[in-house]
Amino acid sequence: GREARIEPLGHPEDPGGCAELSLRVRNILHLRNPITGIEVEALELDAPERPQVVFISRWQLERDKLAPPQVGGRIDGTFLFLGMVTGGLPGQADLCTLIIVQIAQ
Repeated sequence: GREARIEPLGHPEDPGGCAELSLRVRNILHLRNPITGIEVEALELDAPERPQVVFISRWQLERDKLAPPQVGGRIDGTFLFLGMVTGGLPGQADLCTLIIVQIAQ
């Protein structure tokens, strides 16, 4: 299979907080927001160094006509990080959880 990777975009004109991802989905957690009752999904991804957990938006997937993620499938593309990476970036120390939003395919 393809190698797992998280590569921050590095050109000065690139938007900050964006990275190219190619990660396999290890597990999908189906969660419910206790305040709103809205269901959300958290994906556990095979990132370099250790698994990475990200949240996805069902409405965004539906709007963009993308298939829902499947265990064993891959998340590929350019993403905006709304938070901080907990691992997986070369040479980075532990930080905190992240949420990603896909901005391009």
